[in-house]
Amino acid sequence: MEKITTQYIANELNISRNTVSRSLHDKQGVSLKTRQIVKRKARELGYKIKENRSDNVNVFFKKKRIALIATRFTLELRSFFGVILNQLQRDFSQAGLLLDVFTVSEAMKEKIKVPEKLTKDHYEGILVLSFISVEYINTLINLKLPIVLIDDHSPKTPIDSVLTENIDGTQIAFDYLEKLNYHRIGFIGNVNFSPSYMERFIGAKISIKNHRSMTLEDEHIITNVAEDNPHELLSRLKKISYMPDVWFTVNNGYASILLAFLQGNKYKIPEDIGVMSFDDTDIAKMVTPKLTVISTNLIEMANESFKLLVKKIKNKSSQSLYIRLLPKITIRDSVKKIDEF
Repeated sequence: MEKITTQYIANELNISRNTVSRSLHDKQGVSLKTRQIVKRKARELGYKIKENRSDNVNVFFKKKRIALIATRFTLELRSFFGVILNQLQRDFSQAGLLLDVFTVSEAMKEKIKVPEKLTKDHYEGILVLSFISVEYINTLINLKLPIVLIDDHSPKTPIDSVLTENIDGTQIAFDYLEKLNYHRIGFIGNVNFSPSYMERFIGAKISIKNHRSMTLEDEHIITNVAEDNPHELLSRLKKISYMPDVWFTVNNGYASILLAFLQGNKYKIPEDIGVMSFDDTDIAKMVTPKLTVISTNLIEMANESFKLLVKKIKNKSSQSLYIRLLPKITIRDSVKKIDEF
């Protein structure tokens, strides 16, 4: 059997040997997508990939501690943020680092109170999982520790962040809906809850501007109702004089409430109205029909957050980075080409 070398892998993928080598060793200058393709092909061919990350980090840190901070609401979303957290715990464990998880209660958030242990014990760096508040992030910055925000960013403060490319992602979703011949679009999501939701609304408005066949009328825009207030959302939906062709929601929670309302009012999905959502939690696969979604690879989000924090700890003066992961569409059953009805 021919020996599998980096040149062999390069020949299989029709790329340079240097690109293969840089991908296998997670070097700069190669896109995340290319690294994934190269590593996948290498494993398929039986090439043993040396996992240098853990060894290098182990030598540098020697059982030091990292803090992860998140609200109780965030930590309860196990099918989304739980996936990220579990992968982070694997990454840090393999690297010989201890990851301590701190829950921020509503009272702590309002009083901008940092966990006491975080100020008393020594931590190498901080991960902030999802949005808390600008004031709370500024308080964490004052601790003078390396910080990486996950699925969030602070436009007013340059902090390393790993997040979804929400604006472009929403446009990808709307491009897909346009190809299905949907014209009247509805949008649901509390844009004041997080910067990510606001970006998704911005992406929707850009899409409407770019697609003359699509409309987003005021009556079909619900951007100020909290996800944990389903009664208010149902009340708003009842007042709509006529439904759009398709609804787009900022997450699966809103979509599940929407589906319950529509089906309770004898609408067939997707025959009468389509529903598409951002993110791909367990809800998307549990509801009927299963949701067509656009979502980010959460494992990659965790891995990139791990690597970015390690880099920041090793070089605290390095330039702050935004790593934006482009989401992709998963086609299921909640939208369908209108011509096929």
